[in-house]
Amino acid sequence: MHEVERYDTKYVCITGGEPLLHNNLGALVFDLKQMLKIVCIETNGTIFNQQVAELADFIVAGITQSSEMVIIHNEALAS
Repeated sequence: MHEVERYDTKYVCITGGEPLLHNNLGALVFDLKQMLKIVCIETNGTIFNQQVAELADFIVAGITQSSEMVIIHNEALAS
């Protein structure tokens, strides 16, 4: 969190390898939301985590080498 606080931004995008493989991702997103950050998760879409889906503002699913990406706002996940 100290690293995030160094930057004057409201937007944080978590990407990786595959961020949804990390067991503590829900806690990280929760902490970022407590800091009033807008959180985006970039994923290949093969894993789903309900807690992260409910906390994140956006989930971007797709293969990064492709020009086609699907962006889902968390309100769309509720329906």
